[in-house]
Amino acid sequence: MAPGLFFLVAICLNSLLATAVVSNSRRGHRLISYGITMYKPTCAFACRDTISGSPLNCSTEEMEMGSMDMGGASTGPECYATDESFLQTLAWCISTHCQGVTVWKLERFWRMNVAGNGAVQPDPKETYQRALAKVTNPPTEILVTGDPLNKTSLVTEDDWIANYNVDSISEIQEDTHERYCLVVFLSGVVIPIGFSLVRFVPWPAHLVTKSNAHIIYPPAFGSHHNQKLHHQSHWCPKWVAWICTIEAVIHSCIYLQIYAASGEHSSESKMPYWIWGAIATLGMSILLPTSILPLRQKLYEGFLLWHIAISGLVATGCYLHIDYRFGHQWGYEVWIYVAMAVWAFERMMRLAKLVRNGLRTATVTVIDDDYLRVDVEGVSGNGHAYLYFPTLTWRVWENHPFSVASTVLPAATHQTSTTSRHEALASDIEKHPVQTSTSQTSRDIIELHHKKRIEILRSGLPFSYVPEVT
Repeated sequence: MAPGLFFLVAICLNSLLATAVVSNSRRGHRLISYGITMYKPTCAFACRDTISGSPLNCSTEEMEMGSMDMGGASTGPECYATDESFLQTLAWCISTHCQGVTVWKLERFWRMNVAGNGAVQPDPKETYQRALAKVTNPPTEILVTGDPLNKTSLVTEDDWIANYNVDSISEIQEDTHERYCLVVFLSGVVIPIGFSLVRFVPWPAHLVTKSNAHIIYPPAFGSHHNQKLHHQSHWCPKWVAWICTIEAVIHSCIYLQIYAASGEHSSESKMPYWIWGAIATLGMSILLPTSILPLRQKLYEGFLLWHIAISGLVATGCYLHIDYRFGHQWGYEVWIYVAMAVWAFERMMRLAKLVRNGLRTATVTVIDDDYLRVDVEGVSGNGHAYLYFPTLTWRVWENHPFSVASTVLPAATHQTSTTSRHEALASDIEKHPVQTSTSQTSRDIIELHHKKRIEILRSGLPFSYVPEVT
């Protein structure tokens, strides 16, 4: 699976740095700030967060694990929706802190969030305005967070401000997060397509040749202008994949420390979302080190197998981690859908190109113990090509990357010596491809697309990516 997938997966993992409790929340649509709001109106959410930490008259006591002692109180949606003290305390807090919010927005918040944020939950037994009307005298008793709430009370300003800041900052961070995710993703899609359309503009031939030579095509010798598009396209995905893996590991370590310090690790680590998150993090941690060049060269077929298998496991783990933890409340799963769609589209395009090109017969020449030369008649190309060999193995889906050494003209050509060819291919072919034969010296670089026959050289150690050569 491409490194771009890990970029999208890491976006999802990075999004999950929030308070963790397994959720059966109502389903959201699209993304945060793009169809999904988190804590608006923030003043009302801060009131509920401040009050909901106190047990109510209808709360039930929970037994502590492994003992007969009573644990903390548990308050369900039905209790929140019907408890008079809770409803009136919440209504009074909202009336004093949300004076600039219209009544219809407060009523919507009341109906959707008083009982909780579950997919299925009861409506409050009375509206916001009716609950507020029952508070005939301003309350005077101060509610201490965590103490039982059995009468209409006031919340302290410090407690309310603390919850307000947490809610507002969290939403700002998530809004910014989604915005820049979209900017990065859409830039990677729109900008290349936009630049590709420039080729249809009838530019002068000499400008096209010079721009291709200095921007797109790498040099035949050296690397003096090999630091632009080619350099970025080669290095960026690799380092993004490493950064994403580091983010996932840090994310896991942070929550491991949080739950270990609070004494909840033994119970929380048994939750499905925790297990699948650990699987995804472990898969990413295994995938990158096992994708280094020496392993790909020596165990290329094995690399293809475990690369696809572990990548699929990572994507599955990320999706189930989000699904068990948040449901579809915040739209984090959208990024998993995008990653899988990109991967599926790339695979379908490979299949379409394979069908379009059809089957070809090649002439294979053994140069020595390390190198083969494959001549394919009737096609032209440059850069690199992925070749399938359906008659050599039962694994017909496997392909191997070959560097396109040159396109050969019917006219006489000049070839480099075997020694220089071996020395060049023995170097890091992924970064420094060489041209092993050239056509007539007066050949224009753009004429490469008009040749009728290509010569392809393959090292005895397969590689996964070769920059374009001319």
